[in-house]
Amino acid sequence: MKTAAKVFLILAIIGAAFNILIGAMMGTVMTWFSASTEFNEAFDEAVGDSTWTVDGEEVDVDPEFTGMVASLLVVVYAAIFIISGILCLIFAIIALVQMKTRKPGVGISVCVLLFCNLLAGIFLLCSKPEEYGEAPVAPAAPNNDEFTYSV
Repeated sequence: MKTAAKVFLILAIIGAAFNILIGAMMGTVMTWFSASTEFNEAFDEAVGDSTWTVDGEEVDVDPEFTGMVASLLVVVYAAIFIISGILCLIFAIIALVQMKTRKPGVGISVCVLLFCNLLAGIFLLCSKPEEYGEAPVAPAAPNNDEFTYSV
């Protein structure tokens, strides 16, 4: 289980790096495009000064405003890509560092399950402490000592 968890954590790190890269490219390209006059001219030509019918009413379309909203949505989408990639990197690296010496805690394992990789999180939760060189946890022995209370 430990080896499988490591493999899937490494795959999650690679996927997170791609998420960050794609998000950065989307945000950069869309910001550059929305600032360029060629994009605005092409968008004006595509949308035009037409009217659209919404709920039976004719609405004038402002191409500049529509282009600005479209570019803003892409930048927000890019930010979501980047933030999810950073979260995955943080939790995967913490889990890999903890795996060198001990079994990662339940909290980190659940965060890996939610934010990184489903299989890595399941393998981390199902792995046993013996796989990490830890001594097995023995159940606590009942305490049969008698206590005397004085008032």
